[in-house]
Amino acid sequence: MATVIDKDSVGYLIKVRIPRKIYDQHKMLTCWAVWWGRETQVVKYGGINMRIKLTLQSQPQKASVYLIPHRIWKSKFENTTWQDHIGLLSDYMVDSDQTNTAVTIDETVYTVVFKLGNKFLTRTHYTRPMDIEPTQKVTVDFQNE
Repeated sequence: MATVIDKDSVGYLIKVRIPRKIYDQHKMLTCWAVWWGRETQVVKYGGINMRIKLTLQSQPQKASVYLIPHRIWKSKFENTTWQDHIGLLSDYMVDSDQTNTAVTIDETVYTVVFKLGNKFLTRTHYTRPMDIEPTQKVTVDFQNE
């Protein structure tokens, strides 16, 4: 199932829920671009590596966590009062909802937002290539920040 979560002059950003049995069996998922008009055009333009495991941890556990592509964070949320309107981030909430958890990601830079009660912590995660580090981690400690 795909959900459009951003649109600009360049195109769309979609959130896709891919069944585990598909991405567990394949190293790379191919991306296709489709244009509709007088003629439909289909172009294969690359792929994404969906084999990187990102562990999201907080102390204490049970924090809500949001995974936002960094370019979206910079353009839509960074200099706003998003904390007062947390619903704006709902499209970016990880499926498992609370820490400690793990998600499968591609090689994108992300802003990770952790929310525990009324406190928020953010981290920028610079995803490293899967061949270098197939399992990566982002950790926050609400008690010491």
